[in-house]
Amino acid sequence: MLQGPPDAAEAKAAAAAWGLALDMPEQAHPLWAELAAVVALFGAMQTQWVLDAHGQPALNYAALPVVEQRVGIAPRRRRRVFADLRVMEAEGRRWFASRALQA
Repeated sequence: MLQGPPDAAEAKAAAAAWGLALDMPEQAHPLWAELAAVVALFGAMQTQWVLDAHGQPALNYAALPVVEQRVGIAPRRRRRVFADLRVMEAEGRRWFASRALQA
């Protein structure tokens, strides 16, 4: 992801090989450099969604230190990146809630 978005045609062809259809824009949106770390972290945390005490989806923060280290986020930047991650998590929670309403 940090190396740039995949070519849309290439990504669609790869997905089709697995029997999947991607609905993605033909042109990628630019990513601000200061957000690259949180986007990488959020992507790496994608398997860490759990249900909280209220049955709502939330990220498993117990995995966060290991994932931050694996993604290569410097310790001095972790506080800021975590704050940004919380914003992305909130949007993810809204997305999950909208899916639940559609079901």
